[in-house]
Amino acid sequence: MHVATVKYALEIPSSVENAYKKLEKICKATKEADFLILPEYAGLEWVWLYKKNFYENVEIFQNSGLENYKKSLLELARNYNQIIIGGTLPVQDTQYYNRCYIAYPCGELKWQDKINLTPSEQSLGWLKCSNTINVFNSDFGDFSVCICYDSEFPELASKAVFAGANVIFIPSYTDSKHGAYRVQIAARARAMENQCFTITSTCEGKVNCDEFDGIAIGNAGIFTPVDNGFPEDGILEITENNFMASAVLDIDHLRKIRLTGQVRNFENRINFQPIFMKFHGASPVALR
Repeated sequence: MHVATVKYALEIPSSVENAYKKLEKICKATKEADFLILPEYAGLEWVWLYKKNFYENVEIFQNSGLENYKKSLLELARNYNQIIIGGTLPVQDTQYYNRCYIAYPCGELKWQDKINLTPSEQSLGWLKCSNTINVFNSDFGDFSVCICYDSEFPELASKAVFAGANVIFIPSYTDSKHGAYRVQIAARARAMENQCFTITSTCEGKVNCDEFDGIAIGNAGIFTPVDNGFPEDGILEITENNFMASAVLDIDHLRKIRLTGQVRNFENRINFQPIFMKFHGASPVALR
């Protein structure tokens, strides 16, 4: 299973054609990979084309640009024979969600909506939380998507891994070093505690628009369990001074270390027994 991730330079394109060419350039650069992950809010480049305020751009895009955007992801997935984790953008589906489309070379289009919104996302007033974490199938094994802040909640990744996902893709947008480290630390922790692979993608740079007043920062990375046959620090690849990172993930070895590794995080977590907290003068309370 060959995966590629990018540190994505955000910009406002001059046209839909240029937005498409930018994605195609990334697909060409990662054409050996089976999976390509783009970061959270990468899809906003297609929304900003209308040059209105944020909410107006989002509204116009739903009727004028969304179908073309989905069609473009599918076309690129087919042309480069990749499963594309397409970053995110606001999509109206009864209400607005921060949605990540997953485009398959065969023409299937699936998605994962963000479950936990940050305070800044909540302050918009119209973006809503999802309540579902999905596990997606592929010829290379099952995977899941935790969008940025969602990766900071161990329960979500664990539910996906317990349901069969061996890889968690984490598209992210962070505009401070605190945020960048939160996502990277979360990704490394999820890989360790679930004995799975995690892959983050990030944005970089500043865009002059009313919804983003910070500078996107962070490194994309590919992370592993911290055990025999994997890097001692669990960092397989990281972008640092490059815009792209890629690696071949050994799913067979992943399954092996769950059974024969130095520790049994996956097995012990999936068979986790109820733990009780005892308050003096009170009855024990189950933690689950």
